Formats: sequence, structure tokens, C-alpha cells
Amino acid sequence: MASLNFIPLGASHGITYLLALLVGLCFTGIYFTVMRMLILQFDFKTPGREDDEVHFSSKEDYRLAHGDKNALAARVVDMLGGADNIVSAMNCTTRLRIEVRDTRVVAPVGDFLAVGVRGVVAHGKAIQLIIGTDVTSVKECFDLIVGASAGK
Repeated sequence: MASLNFIPLGASHGITYLLALLVGLCFTGIYFTVMRMLILQFDFKTPGREDDEVHFSSKEDYRLAHGDKNALAARVVDMLGGADNIVSAMNCTTRLRIEVRDTRVVAPVGDFLAVGVRGVVAHGKAIQLIIGTDVTSVKECFDLIVGASAGK
């Protein structure tokens, strides 16, 4: 960028480049100041500062949430009401997207967070479990537990 823009056009547009840099620095300062004030004065929630923190009571709970994909998939299936309640399941890069038959038998959000799911988005019968980048291995275990019919 410097060889194509700054150096050749510097003689005629040097002041413009310096002003653009100055405006960028000013807006960075404004953004920092406003966000810091919102966080300190109004306890503005930003990613990583949510109220519902998950605390593990034992090493086994931590391993379950962070290590054993089979156990996590089994717990998720149970909290979704069992394999019979799952209509379909698919995944993207970080989420497991599930459609359930009956939302009344699905566990509360706090239960999902306690076993290691990072977030839950529910809209009607469609549920998204935010698991992280290892969702593909969890989905493979999930499909083995539920059966091939839910994976399609």
C-alpha cells in the first residue's frame, strides 16, 4: 500500500494522508473512552463479561465439559429430551443446530452451560448450541448416540 499510494501520491496528497491518520487516532481514542465509561459506569456487558459464569465443582466436571466429546454429546442428547425428541441435527463451524419435537422436555439453558456448552439460542423448536470449533467431533458422537436418522 505504501509503494502504490503513500510514496507516489505523497507529494501531492501528503496532508490528506496525515489527516486520515489523525482522524483514525481520534476515533480510536473516542471509542476507547466511551466503551470504558460504559463498562465502568453502567456495567455494560461485553463478550466474556456475562453474569452467568459456569463454575466447575470437580475435575471430572471440567474434563466432561472440555475433554470427553462422547460424554458431552450424551449429556446434550439427554438434556434435549432423548433421541426420540430430536428431529434433525446439523452443525456449522461452531454451532450444533437441532430441531426438536417437544420443547417442554428440553432442559433449561443453565443446565447446558453447566456441562460445557458455551451458549444456547432457542427459537421455537430450533435450538442452536454454541460448542466451539470442536463441534464436528461432538456432532459425530451425537450422531452415533441419536442414530443416522437425526444426522440427515
